Amino acid sequence: MNVVTQPEAKTGSATQLPLIPCSIDAHGIALVRLGRADESVVTFTRERLLALGDVLRGLMQESLVRGVILTGPGPGMFCADADINLIHSIRTVEEGIAAAKTGREIFQLCQQLKVPVVAAIEGPCVGGGCELALFCDVRVASEHPATQIGLPETKLGIVPGFGGTQNMARLLGLPTALDLILAGKLLKPVPAKKKGLVDRTVPPEKLLAAAHAELQKLLAKGKKAPRRKLRGGAYWLSKTPLRAIAANAARKQLAKGQAKFYPAPRLALELCVQAFTLPQDQGFAAEARALGDMIASKEKIGRAHV
Repeated sequence: MNVVTQPEAKTGSATQLPLIPCSIDAHGIALVRLGRADESVVTFTRERLLALGDVLRGLMQESLVRGVILTGPGPGMFCADADINLIHSIRTVEEGIAAAKTGREIFQLCQQLKVPVVAAIEGPCVGGGCELALFCDVRVASEHPATQIGLPETKLGIVPGFGGTQNMARLLGLPTALDLILAGKLLKPVPAKKKGLVDRTVPPEKLLAAAHAELQKLLAKGKKAPRRKLRGGAYWLSKTPLRAIAANAARKQLAKGQAKFYPAPRLALELCVQAFTLPQDQGFAAEARALGDMIASKEKIGRAHV
């Protein structure tokens, strides 16, 4: 059974396939691809974001859906961040806040779906692509040479704005999130698994099979998501007043390098801390405001070189 929950786009006399192809198999597993098969590079344009929202909302109405797999259009590609034109089109703080809120609320639909959602990652999964994956219940990464995952926004003079600082901090703990986000690090699959950013790594030819297997594990247990809990140092340096130790260490490190001249890493640091000091909705709102401020300020994308 196939389902397409967005209209086909027409250009001249030609009819293009949907921006976000979606199908549902006989077992009720929906396969959502972030791009068409003919797209070698996928970025989140406004149109693609809205199309993704349409698909996810459509799946909420499909009573036969038991699980969802989110993946890229084909080998070697998941999503290579937000489209640069989307960022350049923003002129005011309010426009930036609205754009961040729109993207994050669309990604949050993955959590609002009552069925488990697995991200099957191969190729670049950076920026907005990583933020989308962080809203999924499980992340499986292909060991394809092109696979890398992370939030490089601070290298561009901005901060993650689609939930990245909040979700990564809560998932990995404050010290690890600061280490990755402040430097804009991108991780290969095995290091990403060691950090807890992905749950499983597999050879490329086994990616979708592994994603299906992870869904079946959750379905067998009647769970939407595996239980996650910070432990040891990650817990004490995140969810207790001892987090000041991790935050102060990061501030001292930033003060030693070129990052001290740019606001993005410092602001990202405070946002990560707020993941543990503010209610989730307030943390997301603070992140959206920060992105809006930065995009609309003189620290435009491309001006900072951290």
